[in-house]
Amino acid sequence: MLPMAAHAAADGDAVAITLVTAHDGIAPGGELGLGVVQRPAPGWHTYWRNPGETGAPAEISWQLPAGVTVEPIQWPTPRWLEFSGMVTYGYDEPSTLITRLHAASTLAPGTRLTIKAHIETLVCRDVCEPVSRDVSIIVPVMRTVAKDDRLAVAMAQLPKTLALNVSAAQQSGRTVFDFTAPEGTSSLHPSDRQIRGAYFFNESSDVIAPAATQSITALPTGFRVTVAASGPAVAAPVVSGVLVLGDGQSFRIQASAAPAPPRSAGLSWAALALAIGLAFLGGLVLNLMPCVFPILSMKLLALTRTGHETSAARTEALLYGVGVMLSFLSLAAMLEIARELGHSLGWGFQMQSPAVTATLSLILLLVALNMSGLFEIGQGLQSVAGNTAGRMTRLSPSANAFLTGVLAVVVAAPCTAPFMATAVGVALAQGGGVSLAIFTALGLGFAAPFVIMAHLLTRIPAVTKYLPKPGPWMSRLRHALAVPMYAAAAWMVWVFAQQVSLTGVWLLVLALTSVGASLIFSRSSPWIKGAGMGLGVLAGIFGALQAPAAGTVSATLATIPYESFSASRLTALRAQGRPVLVDLTAAWCVTCKVNERTALSDGKVATALKASRTVYMVGDWTRQDSGITAYLHTFGRSGVPLYVYYAPGRAPVILPQVLNAEALVKTLAPNAVKGDS
Repeated sequence: MLPMAAHAAADGDAVAITLVTAHDGIAPGGELGLGVVQRPAPGWHTYWRNPGETGAPAEISWQLPAGVTVEPIQWPTPRWLEFSGMVTYGYDEPSTLITRLHAASTLAPGTRLTIKAHIETLVCRDVCEPVSRDVSIIVPVMRTVAKDDRLAVAMAQLPKTLALNVSAAQQSGRTVFDFTAPEGTSSLHPSDRQIRGAYFFNESSDVIAPAATQSITALPTGFRVTVAASGPAVAAPVVSGVLVLGDGQSFRIQASAAPAPPRSAGLSWAALALAIGLAFLGGLVLNLMPCVFPILSMKLLALTRTGHETSAARTEALLYGVGVMLSFLSLAAMLEIARELGHSLGWGFQMQSPAVTATLSLILLLVALNMSGLFEIGQGLQSVAGNTAGRMTRLSPSANAFLTGVLAVVVAAPCTAPFMATAVGVALAQGGGVSLAIFTALGLGFAAPFVIMAHLLTRIPAVTKYLPKPGPWMSRLRHALAVPMYAAAAWMVWVFAQQVSLTGVWLLVLALTSVGASLIFSRSSPWIKGAGMGLGVLAGIFGALQAPAAGTVSATLATIPYESFSASRLTALRAQGRPVLVDLTAAWCVTCKVNERTALSDGKVATALKASRTVYMVGDWTRQDSGITAYLHTFGRSGVPLYVYYAPGRAPVILPQVLNAEALVKTLAPNAVKGDS
């Protein structure tokens, strides 16, 4: 006689719930597998024990006859699901929650046991419905139980259990969990193919956030999960979850805290030397990036002015280098302090502040006005900013050279040069002395060309005699070199416009106009100067405090279909086997804008994206975004641009920071995607 389920789904039910036993009955003193089967209607889904960012798992209350006990529920391997833009764990197909019944040896054969369960669960589609069901099944007590097993398929879907050790450490905005087998026990040895597409379903969202982008790598006796840190590294007494490999195998991980958390592996001397070398090369190349062009004009003017005064030229070149070095070391110190405080910052972090971009626009305007001869240097802020351009009245040439070096580093922040990204990523990941060494090398590379050029020109008479002699032409040159400074100031206003509301932009324009007018007309009326400066400062402060601007996109990118970057959406697209191109950019990133105007605006790239069905995802880092910062750190990067291509079934590929349309088309070619599948 077969056990009978008491509940059948009615037409229109979002989910049908029944009880099923493994065998026809249970023997006295024996055990019996029991399954709670949930069959969601098409388009609906139920939830795992950890539902993810939203949802609720099934809760079961048993009503058992005397002499019968029940074990805790075992959950089948869940699936990664996206619901209303949130990451959830659950089942969009029939699933069976499995337990075991135990019968007392005193139960008499022929007894009919009624097993009842009250089930509260949540089932969702575009809406969610709480479901409350009372189900039951009658189980006869038998001397002999048939060997057929109706739960064999469901049992096979349960993850295998592994007992491992777990340790946790926080490294540069990431939390690293190492799951390793205790000595003398069976361990997990996943292959590279199995690790690709692997995912760890943690049973507690407090330890690993469901929406966090995971990077899983194999260890000699286990595996490592790297995720964005949402707080201090957590090493719970027990970390449990299910690891699903790329080939579909699943393992339930029961991990106890290891004796000590892992530390960030130190760099070998060879690796450190390579990172320092890349930093120096990156500093050299940074001089050629577009954001440094305005500063090059100031360097040129200074070198022309002092070229015939060999001692003065060398001194000013060295002081320029000192200004550069101190600025880079100050940046390193700020990043290290933020790292120790648990904050996750990257290269160019200061450009994400509206107050900084507003201040830079003011400084660049003052430099341009002074170089145009529209006002002479006064004192206070005007003296600092204006003298940086090279026209001196209050400050000495030495102070001017030093401040030029400082301003050069500040304005260079929006650019990331080739070689530089990897080096800065290593610096932020390692911290301490490694970070100091890398930022020192970066500063030396940035300062070296001008310092070396100044020394060579002043030590080689054959070159020095060809330098033009000072005269009226210098004033005209100075006026011409003011043009890129005006352009840089206008660009900073545009960056500011991407960070605040329209009201904030108009307030900044009012501030710049007021300060500029007060300086130009200061000779005619001290009252105008004071009123203009006061109005400008107030307008600038209120402008920087305005609410953030709504999401914007470059006019270049607006012609290409794209999706806003989301770690959860990226995971979903990869699970669907779609190729994805991730583009992390910022309004203040000059390298990003150059790529958008060249490679990304090429019609062949748009055609290749469409032909290959590649999803183009754009992440805007103009203002601080912890999700984008965490994603950058998973690739060891600290700033934008970052371009990552995901081919189906393949590991992600980091593309060059300076894009080439032909190379990009080749990467996106449909036959390349097919070959990667």
